[in-house]
Amino acid sequence: MLPTFKSFYNNVIKTLKESVDSLPTFNDPTTIYDHITIENGEKVIKGNVRFEHQQLTKLPDLSDVKVLGGFDCTFNRLVDLKGAPKHVGLRFACASNQLRTLEGAPKFVGGFFWSDNNLQLTNLKGAPEHVGGEFYCCRNNLLTLEGAPKYVGKSFYCNNNPKLISLKGLPKFIGGDLCWYDTKVSMEDFYENLLLSDVKGNPMAQDEDEGVLLGEYPEPPMSREDAYSTAKAYGLYNTPSEYTIDF
Repeated sequence: MLPTFKSFYNNVIKTLKESVDSLPTFNDPTTIYDHITIENGEKVIKGNVRFEHQQLTKLPDLSDVKVLGGFDCTFNRLVDLKGAPKHVGLRFACASNQLRTLEGAPKFVGGFFWSDNNLQLTNLKGAPEHVGGEFYCCRNNLLTLEGAPKYVGKSFYCNNNPKLISLKGLPKFIGGDLCWYDTKVSMEDFYENLLLSDVKGNPMAQDEDEGVLLGEYPEPPMSREDAYSTAKAYGLYNTPSEYTIDF
């Protein structure tokens, strides 16, 4: 029996992830500046930065730095994102803090952006302008989507925000699904704001698997080159840098 598309997708991601995992990971805020290099006149960190579970109340100042891997500052005590890199090639994760604002977030994130479980977050001001993967702002206390990215390459999740009454401020482009259940958004508001956004997937998705197409595909014995080609074909590879693979 041939595998489903989801199995096929996971095989692609596994191959890509093995490549990404070759990037070094830096998790000490006190020595992070030692890993900055200068390339083409810009400050760059060639790796992943992981500051999760460190009880941080502020980030080290990397606001003029590009991180070519991912950036993770989840499970801290941050109230804002001041000091975050200006550009993150992979995913950016700031969930489970005490964020009151997204001010300071990168302008560009090549992978997904994850800001769930910040119960004092009431709007999206300061969010990146461009997110190549999914954008998650679930399980907060959003009152408005003001400040949302202009471009989201995959799906946009604002579900489980019980005080959210309008989708005004949606990204201009959403490459996947729109998920907004467990909010107070009316159908009238939904239709009004859907006209202002280009949503390529299901605009009334119920969960993260809603947009996964089921089908039968041969299980490929996949080389890294085949994985990159397949990822591009299925929209899993979103940005021009060789480091910006979303997984």
